[in-house]
Amino acid sequence: MRIEMLGIEKWYRKKQVLNGLEWRLEPGMYGLLGKNGAGKTTLMRILASILKPDAGEIRVDGSPIRDIKEYRRRIGYLPQEFAVYPEMRVTEVLEYLAVLSELPRAAYRPRIKALLKQVNLEEQAAKRVRQLSGGMKRRLGIAQALLTDPELLIVDEPTAGLDPEERIRFRSLLTASARDRIVLLSTHIPGDVEAACGQAAVLDGGRFLFRGSCRELAEKAEGKVWQLEVPAAEEETWRQKCEVLEIQGQGKELRLKILADKAPDPKAERCGGNVENGYMVLIRSQEKGGLG
Repeated sequence: MRIEMLGIEKWYRKKQVLNGLEWRLEPGMYGLLGKNGAGKTTLMRILASILKPDAGEIRVDGSPIRDIKEYRRRIGYLPQEFAVYPEMRVTEVLEYLAVLSELPRAAYRPRIKALLKQVNLEEQAAKRVRQLSGGMKRRLGIAQALLTDPELLIVDEPTAGLDPEERIRFRSLLTASARDRIVLLSTHIPGDVEAACGQAAVLDGGRFLFRGSCRELAEKAEGKVWQLEVPAAEEETWRQKCEVLEIQGQGKELRLKILADKAPDPKAERCGGNVENGYMVLIRSQEKGGLG
């Protein structure tokens, strides 16, 4: 499967939410990064055929989407808020959704059993949805999105609110799912993209600031990340005069990681950047009026 976005635009009343987006996706894991309100969810809903773009089109394998029903059979979607009947049992939820997807009973029963094992919910199969933790509900959401064995899996902010252990488990599950399909992960957490994705895009104000590999995104911060040890009493002073990305240590001395075009102090040492640093460089440049 190959997905192409061509000039995608979306308006809500007089506000333009997406502005001429172009992106090509092939099998693999992609991260869509952006602040809250950047337009990520709107784009995901358009890709999931829930919304129609006001301009532009989505092409599949080089052709416009003509049969929405057939397209939906080829995709799986986990929205930011995955809501199902809380009194239904886990297996019942998946069986109900399988019927709605018009899967034959002989096919979906073994499929559901395999999916519950894949998402580590075998022991919770008979539990009611309301008894599940937040992480378990997210894994149930992925199981329903994978029911039809989709060629495109769309997941919107899947790790929001999860504890670190569940985030790692969820990222591993998505990575495993991307071996033979397109997986598009929308998030505002750069660490999730760096840990799971090979390719990424940064969306801000309805426009793409970046599309490319995670390595290329990290390189955007090359030469702009500095490390400096300062007295703990000066922490607030440095926060006010610099873009402090990270603070390590406790007690009398702190180690700061600072984003700056030049050394913020003669004692500062340049250090390597990562996806989060590259993302911050793009966002801050945009806020200052352009990418230069």
